[in-house]
Amino acid sequence: MRTTEILTPTRVENRREFYLCQVYPVSFEGASSDRCCPLVHGLEIGREVSRSSGICVDDPSVSRIHCRFHLDGSGIPYIEDLGSSNGTRVNGIMVQHQMLEDQDIIRTGCSLFVVSRHATVDLPWLRDHGMVAHSAVMAQQIALVSRAAERKLPVLCTGETGTGKEVFARLLHSLARRPGRMVAVNCAAIPDGLVEAQLFGALKGGYTGLEENRQGVFEAAQRGTLLLDELGELPESAQIKLLRVLEDNQVTPLGSAQPILVDVQIVAATSNRDALEQTSGTFRSDLLARLEDVVIEIPPLRRRRVDILPLACLQLSKMAVSPCVMDPDFAEALLLAPWPRNVRQLMKAVSRSTVLREPGQSLRLDSPDIGTPVPAAALDDTIGLPDIKRPRTRPPKDEFLEIYRACDANISAISRHFGVERKQVYRWLSIWGIGR
Repeated sequence: MRTTEILTPTRVENRREFYLCQVYPVSFEGASSDRCCPLVHGLEIGREVSRSSGICVDDPSVSRIHCRFHLDGSGIPYIEDLGSSNGTRVNGIMVQHQMLEDQDIIRTGCSLFVVSRHATVDLPWLRDHGMVAHSAVMAQQIALVSRAAERKLPVLCTGETGTGKEVFARLLHSLARRPGRMVAVNCAAIPDGLVEAQLFGALKGGYTGLEENRQGVFEAAQRGTLLLDELGELPESAQIKLLRVLEDNQVTPLGSAQPILVDVQIVAATSNRDALEQTSGTFRSDLLARLEDVVIEIPPLRRRRVDILPLACLQLSKMAVSPCVMDPDFAEALLLAPWPRNVRQLMKAVSRSTVLREPGQSLRLDSPDIGTPVPAAALDDTIGLPDIKRPRTRPPKDEFLEIYRACDANISAISRHFGVERKQVYRWLSIWGIGR
């Protein structure tokens, strides 16, 4: 009987505690934790505030004492503009007083901040692996990868489209320092009838038309790492054989009766873990249980907005472009964009906007002044985001309900989509009798 070791992320105490993390101007030197502080009652932002009681910013567009934070009786923060010259924006909208939620974006002058339930984390060694992350939710998953790499356990990696499941698999392979290759295969892209041959190999004549021996991906990844992406697309016959491989560390090519010993660390990836777990589905529960020794859950960008600008800078550095070319309007628009396809979409957007700019021109939007809100839709033409309608008047109920469900009833996300303040969203909820 095998011994199963289940690795889970360290739990973060669920206290009602918030942090204010400055994300722009982008910091190139020093630790990210130096730009993150607890969001306490009375905290101020300004050019001349005391460093002991606030955040002093070297930004001429920020007023002497620009804004102040308060906490209500249950620890929920809200922000108060103190008559600043350029105003205070929350999620792209000018506010006087505004309750705050996790992942809200605050702009004072040309300085940008993210409200977070957790402090940022410094992981400078990730750059050696072509990655960057400062959010606590990412740090938890990266710690799991590090521990899994030491034990050669099967890994189930979940996350929405574009979150970077293959990047995590390559990180695990690099940390494990295994002598073999890292091999990735998309199970959804294998032609019908060739799944088992591609996974386990086949001898000449093993199936019609095969005129020479074919090596399977398990043999190709010998003493290395094998990523099985879109795991849920495997037919049941292949699932049964994969379960046997996990238990016996052997594969049997088609047309052969002689098994081959394999030493491979498997990373199975899926964008829909719930579909795998449905009892009415076609995915075998015993195989899923065997793959769940280590579960890596990669969070979407909307849950880790402190990572957006560092990721954009990483992409710029790959293109030999200085991250300094981002102006504050452009940076704010990146932070506000919904990124439904996550990191993959962000990287493509940054690359495209860099290619389209004139030599020496900064990455910027056309908004002429700091006092004009910059909704995420302003990026539509600049970096190719899908067109997002943000009506100032009340939308049709059906449209509202569609966005309400898509945003999981998150009021901040709904208000960002429609370009209105949250109190307006609450009014619409009340009018239609919709409960949160």
